[in-house]
Amino acid sequence: MWGTKEYFAPELIEQAYGPQADVWALGCVLFEMLTGEQAFPVREHDTESKFYGRIKHGEFNKDIPAWKKISNEARELLTNMLKVSPVDRWSSSECLLHPWITGKAHSERHLQPLQDVQEAIRARIERRRRKAEGR
Repeated sequence: MWGTKEYFAPELIEQAYGPQADVWALGCVLFEMLTGEQAFPVREHDTESKFYGRIKHGEFNKDIPAWKKISNEARELLTNMLKVSPVDRWSSSECLLHPWITGKAHSERHLQPLQDVQEAIRARIERRRRKAEGR
């Protein structure tokens, strides 16, 4: 397998690939953009089996504060992009028609900067930098 494992779709782990795997990966990217956290991060003391098990069961973290701050429409979109079964997962066309993507669901709240998210991403980048430097 090749690619970034934090964005692997469940079927990709089984070495199957179709267009729905790309929707999953985009769901992971959108999750990260809206929360500042990866949907499926590698955790300290993770085994490969534990890590891939979370992906295979679609166990992304909905307990983080940022998840509760995003709109219901964005949560609906993400939940449907990160469905374990590629048959049940929304297609790219379905995603593009969603009100959160088309802008039909947008309000003034959608125009506000995601300050917490920016800070979370900066902190994660700093942790990685320090780890790479051996600090």
